[in-house]
Amino acid sequence: MDKETRMKRYEEIAKAKEILSKHGYYVGNLYQAEDVQSIYECTDDQAIDVLDKALDNDGTANEIWESIRYFSEDMGLKEKED
Repeated sequence: MDKETRMKRYEEIAKAKEILSKHGYYVGNLYQAEDVQSIYECTDDQAIDVLDKALDNDGTANEIWESIRYFSEDMGLKEKED
C-alpha cells in the first residue's frame, strides 16, 4: 500500500472513530483483520471470523462487564438502583 493510500485510509478511520465517539461509543480499542494475519496465515474473511468469535462470545462479554464493575467501584462510582 502506497503512502497516499495509507494516509487516506488513516483519515477515513479517524473520521469514523470521531463520529462514533461523538455518539458515546468507546473507540480506543479496535481490531482489524491484520491483527490476526500478523500471527496466522489466513484470508481476510477467516481473520474477521476469528475476531467475531473471539470478541462476540459470553466469556469475553462477561470479562468486559466484570472489568467495568471493578473500575467503576475503584473510582467510587455509585451503582444505579433499578
